[in-house]
This record gives sequence, C-alpha cells and structure tokens, in this order.
Amino acid sequence: MLLNESSDSYITVKIYYMYKEDEFGKCVVVVPDKKAEKLLSEIDETKKKQVKILVTQWRQLSWKDQKNVIKQSANISDPTTGSINFDLYGFRDARIKACLKKWNLKDDKQNDIPVTPENIDLLPADIVFALQNKFDAAVEVSEEEMGK
Repeated sequence: MLLNESSDSYITVKIYYMYKEDEFGKCVVVVPDKKAEKLLSEIDETKKKQVKILVTQWRQLSWKDQKNVIKQSANISDPTTGSINFDLYGFRDARIKACLKKWNLKDDKQNDIPVTPENIDLLPADIVFALQNKFDAAVEVSEEEMGK
C-alpha cells in the first residue's frame, strides 16, 4: 500500500565484508557480492568464516521526511539574494540516518547494537557508501525495468 508505515515495508539491504590485515594494519573491506558468494560456497570453513554479512533494514522516506532531510542539508548563504547552499554530504548523512532502521550488528558480548545516528557515524565510510548504493539501487527503477 502506498500509505504504509508498517514494518513489512522495510527494504532489506545486505553487504558482505571482511577484515583485512597486512603490513599497513587491520581494516574492514567490502567484498563484492559475487566474490562473497563464491567464498561462502567453498568447502574451506576458514574462508567461509572470513566473510561477514551485514543485513540492514531500510524504510523509504515519506514526503514529510524528505522535506526534513532537505531542510537539514540546505542553508541560506546570502540573506539578501536568498542564495542557498546545499550540502550533498549532509543530505546523504541525514537520509541514511532517517532511512536505516535495523541491522544485525552485535557487540563483543553478542548484544544487539542499536541503530542510532552516533553508531552509524562509527561505521567505516566504505561500509556506509556500499549500503547507501545498494539502498539507492533498490528504490530506483533501472533502465531495464523501464523498458519492460
């Protein structure tokens, strides 16, 4: 239904990641879906355990929410002319924080880590970009779908 606020209307976005350690240190890297699926299908349990899956639940913005996100991202730079500065990164940040509602992240004691703006800010940027790209793809109509 178009005017639906139930939890059934969540969009699931899943990304794969792993920890990489080399001479530069330890970091988190996003693993492309096909490569992750290949690693997860291997017999070698060690390789399987290296791949982690972040499952998230997103909600599309309502018109009201969209207006609020835009308000947070725009400010009048010149009151005389009414010139407006638009902060694209601020817009993306506000949109993520308004849309991302659930995830499967747990702390060291296996307690759920709540989805909060502060916790989203702690995620590695590459993870956030990957999540946002997949969410954007999920809510956009592709050229192929338009042709059908």
